[in-house]
Amino acid sequence: MSEIRRILIVDDDFQANGKTDTLFSNCGVPVEVRIARNKNQALAVLDDWFAQGHRPNVVTIDENSVFMNNVVSDVGVDSSLKSLDKTAGIEVLSAVISRCEAEGKNYVPDQFFMHSQDPINYPPKCDYPLGTLYTEELYCISWWGDLEERGNLHVDGDIPNNASLEEQRRLKAKSYMFSPPASLLRAYCNRTWGTNFILDEDEYEDTYVRPERLKLNELVRMYDSQLISLETLFSYYEPQKRAFEERVILNGKPKMSGVQFVDSAGDSMAGRLAFTHADINKLKQEYPQDKIILFANEYTTEIGALLPLVDGFILIGKGREHLKTLAENNNKACVLNYTPIEQSAEFRIGHKSVSYSGIFNATAKPTGIHDLECGHIVTLDTVEGRVYPAELPLKSSMDVDKTCVERFMELANTARAYGNTKIHANADNETAIAKALKDGAEAIGLVRTEHMLMFEGRRPYYLKLALLSQDEGEVSKALSKLKALHIEDLQQIFQQGATTPIKVRLFDAPASEFLTDAECAQLRADVGATNMRGAQLAAQKPSFYQMQIESIFAAAELSAHGGHVEIMVPLIRSVDEVLKYKESVAAAARFAELPYEYGVMIETLDAYEQIEDIAAHVDFISIGSGDFMSEIMGGVPRDDYEGIDEWKIANGITVNPFDYMTQPLAEKVIDLVARAREANPNIKISICGQQAGKDYQTIKLATELSMDAVSVPARAIKQVQVDMAHVIATSHSINMEDTPQQHAQPAQELI
Repeated sequence: MSEIRRILIVDDDFQANGKTDTLFSNCGVPVEVRIARNKNQALAVLDDWFAQGHRPNVVTIDENSVFMNNVVSDVGVDSSLKSLDKTAGIEVLSAVISRCEAEGKNYVPDQFFMHSQDPINYPPKCDYPLGTLYTEELYCISWWGDLEERGNLHVDGDIPNNASLEEQRRLKAKSYMFSPPASLLRAYCNRTWGTNFILDEDEYEDTYVRPERLKLNELVRMYDSQLISLETLFSYYEPQKRAFEERVILNGKPKMSGVQFVDSAGDSMAGRLAFTHADINKLKQEYPQDKIILFANEYTTEIGALLPLVDGFILIGKGREHLKTLAENNNKACVLNYTPIEQSAEFRIGHKSVSYSGIFNATAKPTGIHDLECGHIVTLDTVEGRVYPAELPLKSSMDVDKTCVERFMELANTARAYGNTKIHANADNETAIAKALKDGAEAIGLVRTEHMLMFEGRRPYYLKLALLSQDEGEVSKALSKLKALHIEDLQQIFQQGATTPIKVRLFDAPASEFLTDAECAQLRADVGATNMRGAQLAAQKPSFYQMQIESIFAAAELSAHGGHVEIMVPLIRSVDEVLKYKESVAAAARFAELPYEYGVMIETLDAYEQIEDIAAHVDFISIGSGDFMSEIMGGVPRDDYEGIDEWKIANGITVNPFDYMTQPLAEKVIDLVARAREANPNIKISICGQQAGKDYQTIKLATELSMDAVSVPARAIKQVQVDMAHVIATSHSINMEDTPQQHAQPAQELI
């Protein structure tokens, strides 16, 4: 077995920029990559390796930072900080060298690198254990036997990554990818380890870009000419391209600077900027044909009420996960930050340069954005996560022959016929359901009823009254109003779905998403801190779920829905909860005289431990990967990025566990599926969550476990169809010369 090379990357914003999704995974040699965001985390990684008798082969450190030195990273960003800390990388390098030397000469890395997207000439005088370095250039320190020997090399431009064509396209878009400094670490890895990183732009074009343009057309032509088999066609397909997620993108590279955000969703778009409800009303009157983009410092219930009125939004503070979900399921564009951080960029408007710089704070607008007033046109680039202060041309991302794509999708669904797993859609309104069915969804796997009640019209008012009022008369009146509105919304959904099975999940939203801080405190005092969500909240407010259950059956009856009515209870923690709501659903079904199926979401470790008893009493279960992963991580929420980083370092994981399948979650899922089927051979099992819509390994695991379905956002359906076809076509356990049949092959390992 080849020697494992170990690389430590120290970079405060590495995860935010999405560079490590599958870092070094296809570089040609086995590599273990560990990520640290600051000095303390870097030293913890070293200690872990040293305890196992390992040493790092390469350490690469970001040369400037707002987070990496201990003072900043341990206590948060100092409000007085006005610029990047241009010595933090040097301080981390010094600490790492000291720690390695203290462990012994055999534990000192072969090579140190300083990397930067914007190389600059410094640093100031900095003391090292081996002496003093003072130079006009950043140093790459080399250790070849004698610890005092060092090479005077340039700062590196970026981290190499052969993970996927998508990542290579991202790197190529950056002007420094093939400049000499940027090739430094790639060249070192190729020279010393035999990796296969591309160093030359012409080689990149010849290897990836030109063949990719011909690949799809050529593969389809060869199959239709009976020159290759279906297995061969999909074995040539690169499953991580995400080429089938049709979306709107920028038409060409912008000739102006944009402000970088760290997350995004939806189609790229141009629209007029609004900051308040009054701004939105004004723009709708003055520019009725134009789209509107709402700017918000953080998500609040007031902001939530405005979302149906706009086409896109910019978020710079908390609430990212919730808003991204809303964007994906309501076809809205968004760019988002994890936390309020300092940003710096230069907008070029005509011949005028406008400075955009400053600490984002809780004021109406961030410092430095004063030139962009209400009504100013901006463009959201949701591919790169950038905001540009002008209207830019847009185009469809589908740049290959549409006839060819349609034929390829036909072949993908032919391959999928040899498997068990269906593709369902997450959709919360009739528009989203229509798009999902058009794109090939075989059922609606998740309708989140909270999104019907939290925003539009008087619904939020009645929702708060129903949950917060201590007056029984007020609660009864609020529930009656909500029921009428709920039936109206659900009826439209059932009508749009016609004969399609539709799985409706009862209310499950964190209180902070629809209540103010004061209202959250009021609810907490009433129901208890552990009863603020899902089935536990409903146990304290039993009339609320009863109203929802009756609304679902009433809407299905009024719409003459011909598909299955499927009701799903979220956040189950005990068998008693399962039985309680099962009886409520059965009673409502008897009254409505409608067929139905009853199931629950498995999102807690309590439910996981009791899965045999739960499975015996339900028709289906749906594994909610996000909340389940949070519990596996000890309760770390998906928007606690420091907590996520700490967990990743402690568990040797380089990807965001809420976006990609990891071994801890895979092990639980495999065990859960086996035990549930043993307890109830007829049970239907699916998985939903943002992982299923973007991660090939999640689709692979679900397909190999022969789950009944994966439920994904409508935008991802075509890509998931192709990914699933790739899994099936390349499986050695399936003979595609035979007639399609059911293949239930439990997964033995996560590949």
